[in-house]
Amino acid sequence: MIAVAHIGLIVFIIFTEIVRKKEQAFDFFTIFNVFFCLLYPISVLMLMINGDGSKLEVLYGSPSYIVNIQTTLAIFLGYFCIALGFNSKSAKLFGENITIKSRSNTHVIIYAILLLLFSCIAIYIYGAQYGGILEALSKTILIRSNAVESGSLVFFKHFIRGSFLASYLLASLILYLKHKPLKFILYPVFIFSVTVSFLAAMLSSGRGFLINYFLGFYLVYLLKTKKIFSWPFIPIVVFAGVFLITGKTFFLSLTALPDGFDAFWKTFNDFLKEDEASESGFSEFLRNFSYTIPSLDHAFEREYEMRLFIDWFYGFIYLIPERIFNIVKPESISFYNTFYITGANDYEVPTGLFAFGIYSMWWPGLILVSFIFGWIGRYLQAIWNKQCQNIHWAAFIYVFIIQIWIDILMFGDPKVFVSAHFVSFLSILLLLALTCKISWIKKNHKTYTR
Repeated sequence: MIAVAHIGLIVFIIFTEIVRKKEQAFDFFTIFNVFFCLLYPISVLMLMINGDGSKLEVLYGSPSYIVNIQTTLAIFLGYFCIALGFNSKSAKLFGENITIKSRSNTHVIIYAILLLLFSCIAIYIYGAQYGGILEALSKTILIRSNAVESGSLVFFKHFIRGSFLASYLLASLILYLKHKPLKFILYPVFIFSVTVSFLAAMLSSGRGFLINYFLGFYLVYLLKTKKIFSWPFIPIVVFAGVFLITGKTFFLSLTALPDGFDAFWKTFNDFLKEDEASESGFSEFLRNFSYTIPSLDHAFEREYEMRLFIDWFYGFIYLIPERIFNIVKPESISFYNTFYITGANDYEVPTGLFAFGIYSMWWPGLILVSFIFGWIGRYLQAIWNKQCQNIHWAAFIYVFIIQIWIDILMFGDPKVFVSAHFVSFLSILLLLALTCKISWIKKNHKTYTR
């Protein structure tokens, strides 16, 4: 019966997505629906079918998955609260009252280049904490699990992904500038930015960062042309699918990189053969999203004090360099969630948005975070829908912000989210402050300009 309910929810989502009106080829709620299905109903079905798999037993602490009725109710309630928040008239009204005007392309070019240079400096300093960039690349998995000692300037890791926004801005300038000599000059800078972004993603040891970066170009193309299938972008989609399945193997194989490319390639192939013998690629793909279900289960089953959203405060505390300021940081909700699920803290399991709401304030917390998440999504969409018609780089920001917004749904834990996207937020704010003029139109029709 539970399985039928989740299948029904998936069918309902597909149907509403087909019939509802959208201002663009896709919008925030379209991307949300895709990730929601992967993170919740599809993950429930996968765990019910394959719950006796050995990897699932190691991850979730039981040889089979038994459906928790509260988890199912939370998934349905959370979805409809998000839908309610997204369809809020106030969110749309407040967003449409904001007008953004780009001052000049020169400002954007200078900003993009400076942001790219700063990312390069951050990559160099971060790599130096582990003996060089090549050494840092070879130890990405170990660094992520805190198995390697670092220097006092390791916090520069937060800044290396500023190259993503720089690359998007450069791409928009190349596509829409009419000044051909300037475009010719920007081409090599853009190619360099792609290289730097690829390096930044690998140093972050996160498949999601690299996939999101390249998919951003495809989504902008889809936004502009409304063509779902296009030969030039098929390689990007194929790469994203393959890398999502084999990305973990790729990062594990980087440990052999100091011994040369041949050693790396041999290690990569050896790991692939082991994976093929133990689990299908499709199952591996789905397992990347299934952590949300045991997180929800344990949020209901364990005894703990409600956290009352203190983790948002902790999220920003984690940005403070611990070694420089000699502070002891409190444990985040992911720390406890990981221990509840696995019985250890060898790696970190994020909660997902719904479990974060339950951990924070039980059922009212779930309703609150879900509604606010949906409201913010509609607010941001209303702002950038309007700007896509007037600013050539706005489509890239539209897609970039969708990716950031969806990560709230995926991570749940503010510590993980803030650490991943603090620089993205800061980069966008600086872009708006330094290159744009922003106006707020109130109900009395008076315009307030920054």
